[in-house]
Amino acid sequence: MERKLKKELCQNPIKEHFRIGSLIGITGTPTIVLDDGRKFSGYIPADDLIELIDNG
Repeated sequence: MERKLKKELCQNPIKEHFRIGSLIGITGTPTIVLDDGRKFSGYIPADDLIELIDNG
């Protein structure tokens, strides 16, 4: 039995998120920003990321 779904609209704030990211120096993904201000961009293996966070 086929059922038609109700069409829904949602906000798509991608441009605003991109603008905010640019303002704080984020130029790609993935990027992780910690509460102490440290920023890590690009792929980081999990074990290396844990070490960077723990030994900051």
